[in-house]
Amino acid sequence: MRVRNRRWLRLIPLALLALLVAPGTWWRDQPLPPGEPAFFTVRSLQLQQPRDWPAGLRLVDGWVLSSRHPGFGGYSALLPLPGGRLLAYSDRGDFLAFPSPAGPPGPGWIGQVPRDPAAFSMSWDFEAATRDPRTGRRWLGVEGGNGIRRLDAQGRPDGVVQPRQMRHWPRNQGPEALVRLPDGRFIVLAEGSPGREPRTSEALLFASDPVEGGEGLRFRFPRRGRYRPTDMAVLPDGRVVILQRSLTPGLPPFGALLAVADPATIRQGEPWRWQELATLTPALPRENYEGLAITPAADGGYHLWVISDDNQSPVQRTLLLQLHWTGR
Repeated sequence: MRVRNRRWLRLIPLALLALLVAPGTWWRDQPLPPGEPAFFTVRSLQLQQPRDWPAGLRLVDGWVLSSRHPGFGGYSALLPLPGGRLLAYSDRGDFLAFPSPAGPPGPGWIGQVPRDPAAFSMSWDFEAATRDPRTGRRWLGVEGGNGIRRLDAQGRPDGVVQPRQMRHWPRNQGPEALVRLPDGRFIVLAEGSPGREPRTSEALLFASDPVEGGEGLRFRFPRRGRYRPTDMAVLPDGRVVILQRSLTPGLPPFGALLAVADPATIRQGEPWRWQELATLTPALPRENYEGLAITPAADGGYHLWVISDDNQSPVQRTLLLQLHWTGR
């Protein structure tokens, strides 16, 4: 979800702006037109391992991503691609494909998701994404239109649906997290609730690709305090890691945590219980963390990648975190 009300941001002194957005060394000085390779800076953050994290979770690295390309920023969803690359989707309909900063350097590629005549009435606010590793197909959760867009392996339009059960979801708190499970089922989590059950978020479990039709099993995602789901990714064993974000006092005013849940425990109409893995803030930099991806690690564990949505604000940053988790 893009934070809409930023009146308070205009009151932040320029001195604070200089502190939060420290300049890097540009690889290319001039703005790049959409559709061209976008060179960007990757600056490593000096971070320390949070003391309250469990023994199996370790901070590997963190980076600030920057670019003068007009389509850069606002990333709310993150996917792993073959070859050590990552793919981020923004709440303005753009994407960024880039090599992992942990690997060899290289250019990124910024573009806009192709327009689909069948989705002309839907917004371009992509808040969630998932991918079938076998076919390369991708599914994007669209906030505002409460729909799901499907793309083929080349990123071309391949179908769209606005499920009947999602029509009553809040327009600015709609499908915020979306995941395709290894068995072909799909989970969709709303950020909010229509108000009937304010302590939980709307949630659906589809038996197969929702773009192909079919009703979803309705269940509830329990919320703790001000935390709301913002993204999720699946582990090879079928469990799901869920990124959650809260609005808290501070600057930027965000908190974040990671949780783990088992889809085998989902029951119609009941809360889907989850367990907290770790809080990301305030031990790590406060930001609007919205995207999560999982890749296998060489030692048999997993790398958790977390990206932040800068809301196109001059006092926020696009941060990328790399964590290592044993899975236990």
